[in-house]
Amino acid sequence: MKQRKVMRIVLLLWVLAVSIPVVYGAPLKASKAEAGHVLDRTAAVVATAQQCAAQGRKYEGLGLAVAHQLWARRLFDQGDWTMAIFHSLRSRILAARVITSNQSDLLSEALYDQQEQKFAQATPTSQELDQKLRESKIEVPNDPAAVGVQVR
Repeated sequence: MKQRKVMRIVLLLWVLAVSIPVVYGAPLKASKAEAGHVLDRTAAVVATAQQCAAQGRKYEGLGLAVAHQLWARRLFDQGDWTMAIFHSLRSRILAARVITSNQSDLLSEALYDQQEQKFAQATPTSQELDQKLRESKIEVPNDPAAVGVQVR
């Protein structure tokens, strides 16, 4: 039991560590396929977070995770694939926190794959992404209500 808890903490710290913004050279340009890949993986993590929150009754951050993923989907539909990836990765971090706070194991999709690493390193800060979300006028559901919001 203690080993599982340590593993969850290590995985969460790894997710947080690779999300620290580091920008080298020219700004990234994402392809539609790259963005679709990221959004699909994040949707699986958010759906798992919704299930964990419903069962464990710890919802903190779920509404923001859902809102970032919904905004990412809209940005994807508008062709802004790079920003869609950034908001989706923000959503994934928040969803991973919900999963671990409910004493559940993270999915492999919660961890960044090799393709996602370059975007994770170049992402704007959490505060900048949260501000962009507020400016978008996307409704952020309250955390318990976010359990029932479809993100796929």
